[in-house]
Order: sequence, then C-alpha cells, then structure tokens
Amino acid sequence: MKSYAGFLTVNKTYNSNLFFWFFPAQIQPEDAPVVLWLQGGPGGSSMFGLFVEHGPYVVTSNMTLRDRDFPWTTMLSMLYIDNPVGTGFSFTDDTHGYAVNEDNVARDLYSALIQFFQIFPEYKNNDFYVTGESYAGKYVPAIAHLIHSLNPVREVKINLKGIAIGDGYSDPESIIGGYAEFLYQIGLLDEKQKKYFHKQCRECIEHIRKQNWFEAFEILDKLLDGDLTSDPSYFQNVTGCSNY
Repeated sequence: MKSYAGFLTVNKTYNSNLFFWFFPAQIQPEDAPVVLWLQGGPGGSSMFGLFVEHGPYVVTSNMTLRDRDFPWTTMLSMLYIDNPVGTGFSFTDDTHGYAVNEDNVARDLYSALIQFFQIFPEYKNNDFYVTGESYAGKYVPAIAHLIHSLNPVREVKINLKGIAIGDGYSDPESIIGGYAEFLYQIGLLDEKQKKYFHKQCRECIEHIRKQNWFEAFEILDKLLDGDLTSDPSYFQNVTGCSNY
C-alpha cells in the first residue's frame, strides 16, 4: 500500500528531527480523517502501534511481514510519529534538543504537524484526531491544547476534531492510588497483599508530591513493572501474571 516516511526538523539549532510514517486511508483517503498516533513510554516508538497494534503490517515470529486483517488504515489516514525527540528513529545532535516537559513535547509535535500539512496540503481540511495510549495520556492533551490555542492566530490551521486516549497515564497520583483496591476487587490480591500494595502505592505518591521522581519510579517498578532488575516484581510474584 502507499505510504510516506521521513524526518521533520523541529529545531534547526540542535538539528532535532521527528520521524514519521504516514499511511493514507485505503478507502476514500480524500475524505478520511487523519489520525495521529503517539505511543507511550515515555520513549516508546510509535512503530509499536504500527506493527503490533493497528497498522497495516504485522511482524511475524520469523521476522517477516504480513498484512493485518483489520488495520485502522482501511478507513483512516494514519500518521505515526516517534515522539518525543530521541524516541525510535527520531534524533537530535545536541542534548539540548530533548524535551524536558510536556510544553516542549507539544511544541515539537506542533512544528512537525504544520510541516506535515504543508507537505500534504490535500489533507489539511480533513478531520484530524490526536490519539495514543499509556504515557501518551500526557502527550495527547498537550498537543491538542496547543493546536486549539494556536489555530485562531496561525495561517496554517489544523482541523482538530477530538482526541482519544487508551489506558492513559494522565494522572499518576489518582491511578497509582487505586491499584490496590482494583486488584483486590478483581481477585488478584488477598487482604494481606492488598495492604502491602496500598502501603507501597502511598509511598510512591508521597515521592511524586515531593518531586522525588526516581524514588517514586523505583518503588513502582519493584511493585508492578519489574523493569529495573532481573527479579520479578511483587505483582508478578503474587499473581503469577507476567503482563500487568
């Protein structure tokens, strides 16, 4: 199928570039909504969404490609961007080119989107949606808000119609605070395990409020993710589940 890929320079001073891969819809692309997909992480490549979740191709176990049976690209024009700078194929020549907050993320994405619609002006009037999952629960509102704010004063306007977020990590305090009760109610934790889980979650939240980011991440990783060490997390140990 037809697709376009390349780099959009979002900061010339530091040579910061965002990689994109664009798939026009297979059915009536001239009228189909344009959908931006952003992976989470932070630092997760949107190629995961493309090849694992909903893109036109699937990577098989023997590292070959096959067509996905029901890709989003059938009815939607999908724009996958490796975001922020430094993620996946996106790169910069200087550490100052990396985003340090959501304002930076939104700024770079906005620059990339304006360039995209200048390269593909035939899609600039199509309905546009910003979507993503997990940590993109922060990216999606950030770029959508910036588009909404700048549209009235910019020559190139983005026809933003809405956003969609899956399992969004938008408010860690609220999300982490509900883990213990949720896991208990669905039968994955007993009373004793629930109390321990709740205690660890409260400690994690306290570190977040004090902006002790690494300490908060370390507690959550030992409790749930298990990414920092070769040992299983507490969640993996008590539930036997490898995927949270």
